[in-house]
Amino acid sequence: MANNRFPKVGDKVKIIDCKRAEKYNGKEILVKKSAFVFDREIVAQLEGVKTYIPVRNLEIIKA
Repeated sequence: MANNRFPKVGDKVKIIDCKRAEKYNGKEILVKKSAFVFDREIVAQLEGVKTYIPVRNLEIIKA
């Protein structure tokens, strides 16, 4: 994980180190739903992204 905390609702994040990172390369995306457990993994829901993204693949840009 690239951060020292989980992303909160309203934070701007960037997707890193996964296949989705190529599709959303360099885009800042708002967090729609903060971190929660899904399928034994801590994930977050982002604006405009249909799937849940693991928190370890998110880098917080602006809080």
